[in-house]
Amino acid sequence: MRPSRSRRVSRVERTLTPDDLVTSPELAALTTLDAVLHVAVLALVAENADLLLDQPTDRAMATTPRLRAAEAVIARTHALRRALDHYRDLLDAAASDPLHQDDDVPI
Repeated sequence: MRPSRSRRVSRVERTLTPDDLVTSPELAALTTLDAVLHVAVLALVAENADLLLDQPTDRAMATTPRLRAAEAVIARTHALRRALDHYRDLLDAAASDPLHQDDDVPI
């Protein structure tokens, strides 16, 4: 699997604010995880430049167990990043829903 260049802009670039973390403290860990996953893909591609080959025939000739493993990690990384985006979308939807504005229960 070739790393996607058309993936929507990650929320890694968005800076968290204290207000973000007050309302959704899990964003600290999720944003960190997203950034780490991004760097992991970059490192895997840097180490396995054959991942960038365009032609399937070229890649088939270059395939090694290590390259297949890198492709598997990258595929799972993209799936996890999509799950993180979906979770954040749900947080955004809840934040814009007036029925859920003040549903925090003090601990």
